[in-house]
Amino acid sequence: MVAIVSRLEVARYNVGVTRLWMFCAVLSLAGCNKQSERASDHAAAETGVKPQDVKADKVVETGKAVVERAKDAIAPTRPALTLETYEKLVVGLEGCKLVGFTIDHKCPGQVALDDAMQGSTTDVKDMLGMTSQLGQKLIGHPSPAVRIKAAGLMASFVGTKGSSQDLIAAAAAKETDPNVLQAFIRTVSNDGATNPNVAKMLLKHVEHEAKDVRLQAVYAISSSWNREMAGGAEKLAMVAEQDPEPKVRQAACEYGGKLGHKAMLPVIEKATAKADDKDMYSACMSGLGAMFHQYPFYETTNEAAYRLFLKRLADKPRSEAAPPWTVMSLFRYAGDPKSEKLATWKKQATWFKVADVKQALASVIGDKATNWMARTAAVESYAALGATKVELEKLKQGYDPKDSTDGLVLKKIDDAATKAP
Repeated sequence: MVAIVSRLEVARYNVGVTRLWMFCAVLSLAGCNKQSERASDHAAAETGVKPQDVKADKVVETGKAVVERAKDAIAPTRPALTLETYEKLVVGLEGCKLVGFTIDHKCPGQVALDDAMQGSTTDVKDMLGMTSQLGQKLIGHPSPAVRIKAAGLMASFVGTKGSSQDLIAAAAAKETDPNVLQAFIRTVSNDGATNPNVAKMLLKHVEHEAKDVRLQAVYAISSSWNREMAGGAEKLAMVAEQDPEPKVRQAACEYGGKLGHKAMLPVIEKATAKADDKDMYSACMSGLGAMFHQYPFYETTNEAAYRLFLKRLADKPRSEAAPPWTVMSLFRYAGDPKSEKLATWKKQATWFKVADVKQALASVIGDKATNWMARTAAVESYAALGATKVELEKLKQGYDPKDSTDGLVLKKIDDAATKAP
């Protein structure tokens, strides 16, 4: 009897699923599978079992779940938002708490805003115009959450308008909340080179009393978009040497190097002379590499940084920290024949000598005082620079296959050799 009931329920299950998928097909739902012969398998996936294995009490539950999903899929889209309605929703954030420079996503005001946006038929271009206008209006609102949202409204994938940039720079001069300041900085982080007001704002706040504000200013000033911003590299060099917080100094040294500016070199040279401060040493070594070789755009070509980098690879005694493993794979894409940016860089960086770089890398790989991760990363760079099988095999000298860390490096060499000419 039970078997008969089960077969009947499964039959009802299959009929119900078929009707549901016919319903979806009529409405041309993008999320529904139009191949009716597979409908049963898709519905059964709700429970992870095949139709013939489904118990009677699970069939109805599964069918309901699929129906509810279908109802959600065919729910009518919401009407377009008006500026007035949207403003009320944004102002509704005024009681929200902040999580750093963001608004608590669980706040009722944020939930209401997200809910209103989902399914709205507002045209993208209309939305962009509306948000920028509203952001400018609310940038001085008493609520920190609303001010953060206002700054975000003025940003877009097409860039922050000049008028909005000026408003944010002016608002930042009066802002007292460090979290809001971070949001302001992030909104105009790429505009320092083209807008003097933004440049002034960034240079000022890199000396702010709040550590997190200074960090955001460091990230902004070191943006590749701000490479031509007057005073940026000099300011980061000062921060890398003088800021009271280690993490800010490290960020200034690492990201400041990405500007490729000569002002960073004296600080980096001093910070990498010894590895006593391991974190600062590693950060500045990363900055040093970025000054002349920066994947994937290769926008920096500082010859002095290149020569100092090779010198630092040759420095002895080496150790677990020196040279840092984080920089040893710097050239792992240096053999990419499809990169036009790399080809252009090579034409400019005529001082870059593959043989010299390979020699420096081989020296690191052969010194087992160096961290094994640094050595395996160096193998990646060495291979990418066009090493042959014969050259790679030579790197094995002095290595013991029975040693666990040696074995890891040997495996990396063997893997590279199988792909080498």
